Amino acid sequence: MALSDPFTGPRVDLEIVTPEDASTALPERRFAMASTFKIPLALSVLQLVDAGRISLEEKVVLDAYDVRPGTGVLTATLLEQLKEVSRDQIQVEYSLYQLLEKALNDSDNTATDYLLDRVVGGPSVVFAHMERLGLSEIRVARSCLEHLRDRCGIRCPMPSRSSESEMDMVDFVAMLEGRMEIQPLSVCCQADCNFDADPRDTTTPGAMTALLEKIWSREAGISDASTQLLLEIMGNCRTGLKRLRGRLPCYGTDVIEVQHKTGSLGGRANDVGFVHLPNGRAFAISCYTKGLANFKDQSTTGELYADRERVIADMARACYDFHLFASG
Repeated sequence: MALSDPFTGPRVDLEIVTPEDASTALPERRFAMASTFKIPLALSVLQLVDAGRISLEEKVVLDAYDVRPGTGVLTATLLEQLKEVSRDQIQVEYSLYQLLEKALNDSDNTATDYLLDRVVGGPSVVFAHMERLGLSEIRVARSCLEHLRDRCGIRCPMPSRSSESEMDMVDFVAMLEGRMEIQPLSVCCQADCNFDADPRDTTTPGAMTALLEKIWSREAGISDASTQLLLEIMGNCRTGLKRLRGRLPCYGTDVIEVQHKTGSLGGRANDVGFVHLPNGRAFAISCYTKGLANFKDQSTTGELYADRERVIADMARACYDFHLFASG
């Protein structure tokens, strides 16, 4: 269907559990969103654009305080300057469009937290938008930095731009990344249990799919132009290529179009978005998985992600085949 048409296609809500969890699995169980929360964030950014309060062409300067751990290239870009200048001289300039594109396509945490904290006004603003859409199940509550701090079980205060802290942001990020790399699996599993017990920054697969439907049908609180821009950016997602996209067919040189956003955290491999069919239709799909605590027989997070990605790819292909034949 054309992107301007209301979403009338089928929807798929999935959750992936271990065999031992299957007997207790609920259709609308809560899952950590990980970076899929960047779709609700993008909506809040684009709302400001539509209201004329910001322009995506506006240039902003990021400094050492804006460095964040995890995925993306901006942290490396900022820290590369340490070879030539001191920490208080680190600076890099980007447009808000570039930050939005990097947050969605590269899942860049530095770009994400800049948009979340310094443009939108914090997680509460994003959650308020979800509530206005009737999707309070999408509980956006923390920044990427807070996510990773809590995931590692670190209790010390985070550095503040406006006050003296025990360590600056560069050292704090280095500590977080070091903690994520050296923790044994048993410690990670316990941290994962604690993290899973926290209802913040969780969603149900159904709620996220409902948000996707609202985006498609122009009922997500942003203009048609902003919706088209969001879908265009999501169509260029460069992460999770083995998830929703992993087993979709090619027709000659034509690749099945997928507009999506991934999320990865502590062994979780999530992917949500739209999969297009050759007949012009599309379906919305939300795949969420649990983390390390449910897979204690595995030895590395790399194996965990590979297992989950295969399942997501299989599910997406099964849904693709079903909807292709069902729609004629």
